[in-house]
Amino acid sequence: MYSSNGPIRPIDRLLADAYIAPARDVCGRPSAAERIVRAARDLELPTSIDGAPQARREQFEYELNLTSALVIGDTKAAAVLARLFDKDDPEPEGALVFGCLLHLTGRVAASRFWWRFAAGAGVHLGAYCLYLNHAQRGESDQAEYWHAESNALREGDSTPSRAVPRGPLLPDSVYHALLAQCRRGMKPLLPIDVEVAVNQVLVDSDEAEFGDIPWPSAQLPGVLAIAA
Repeated sequence: MYSSNGPIRPIDRLLADAYIAPARDVCGRPSAAERIVRAARDLELPTSIDGAPQARREQFEYELNLTSALVIGDTKAAAVLARLFDKDDPEPEGALVFGCLLHLTGRVAASRFWWRFAAGAGVHLGAYCLYLNHAQRGESDQAEYWHAESNALREGDSTPSRAVPRGPLLPDSVYHALLAQCRRGMKPLLPIDVEVAVNQVLVDSDEAEFGDIPWPSAQLPGVLAIAA
């Protein structure tokens, strides 16, 4: 399929229908995560990422930025992030959301840590984010591993989704601003008040065990709602 500007890629189809306001999501409409899965299914991994042209790496970066924006804009993002703090039954999708939030604040190592946490718990989008991150940096071996892991997790996932309350993590205006920045080829940036709020509620980890990896405070979802 072609547009006036050339072939329509899966990620373009994803972006084209991304402007669905989370607060108005209804039963039966695909979530952001489902739209990412649909696009990811059609993406082809190059035989080698080593020495990939700058334009190709920029495409991976674009896809990762868009994926992160869609994840934190999903209608269940606030609920799964809040359940990440449940000591008895933590929600691994909350680690995916937190990793994407950290990505938008420029914390590469920390976002990778939380995406690995999510992937290790069976969240295939955690592995997909790692694939895009390593591919964008030209790290072919790691990218190919996480690409395969993402496919395996998606195909092997037969666990029904948990029922969680619906409610956006960020207001529609912030979510749409992030998507608009993606559309213009820019790195999406959170509003300064929101980024300051994120910085204020991060909890330092045990450096001896995890290094310089921030952990979220249980107050994070509520603080984001107030800041935005």
